[in-house]
Amino acid sequence: MAVKTDEETEASQAKKNEQRRKRYREKTLEEEAAENKPAKKSQSHEDQLASRRMKDRQRYASMTPEQRQVYNAKRREQYHRQSENSRHRRRERERARYHSLPQESAKDRNARRAKLERERYQRLAPEDLEAKNRKRRERAAMARQKKSDSRSGDTSSEAPAPAPDAKDDATNAAAAAAAAVEEAAQAVEDAATKAAVEAGEKAAERVAI
Repeated sequence: MAVKTDEETEASQAKKNEQRRKRYREKTLEEEAAENKPAKKSQSHEDQLASRRMKDRQRYASMTPEQRQVYNAKRREQYHRQSENSRHRRRERERARYHSLPQESAKDRNARRAKLERERYQRLAPEDLEAKNRKRRERAAMARQKKSDSRSGDTSSEAPAPAPDAKDDATNAAAAAAAAVEEAAQAVEDAATKAAVEAGEKAAERVAI
């Protein structure tokens, strides 16, 4: 009798499972039919986004490898273009925010940024410090050369050429001034490098103690 009861129970359970699978298949077919229908106005924004993402996945899955390569390259180009536009807008917002600050707030902001820059400069290793100073000297030399070229071009196109002696004197004076500025900048950079190295050595001594 117990075996008969178990058989009846298994048959009943199998029948329930079959009905459950049938309802699941019907529901799946209804959902697929609903996705294939045009979007209704009453459909929520989240449902529209989910439907769009599903269609994009299906479209991407049906692509050939060459089509996927072209598609991915286009998406990367679009991403970089949007990122560059975002950085440009962020710089514009920062510039507008800075110019809209009152004078005292602007001074506080400049002092705070200068302090952070000094601290970042002092934390650099001697090798990084040397590379940073070398790049800065190169940029300064290029800026001076560009400015000198632009001035010489404006002078030659607008003003008459000075006398040979006066021109030589002006060139020598400019060269002397540039050399003095370069020496002063080099002295400041050497002092900063020395101070950073000494600070690192003192910190190392404190850690060792």
